[in-house]
Amino acid sequence: MANIIVINKHEPEECEAIFKAADEAMKEGLHPKLHGLMSYCSCPFGEHASWTVVDAPSAEEALTYLWPLEREHSRAVEVESMQIQ
Repeated sequence: MANIIVINKHEPEECEAIFKAADEAMKEGLHPKLHGLMSYCSCPFGEHASWTVVDAPSAEEALTYLWPLEREHSRAVEVESMQIQ
């Protein structure tokens, strides 16, 4: 498994639809790999984006964990973690 960061960027007018789709996806059942993860959202501060680190075999597979509207606005990149000392 690799650490994949899923980056979602969207326009301000798309926020409501994206959050509504997220609520629906949570009611229907999220992909098990997404349960308990932290997602960082900057929408309330003017940058319409979110970032989530997912364990997946590949960036392409990480995108399949998302619900359709989220996937439409996202890209996934394999990352390496490092500790800042």
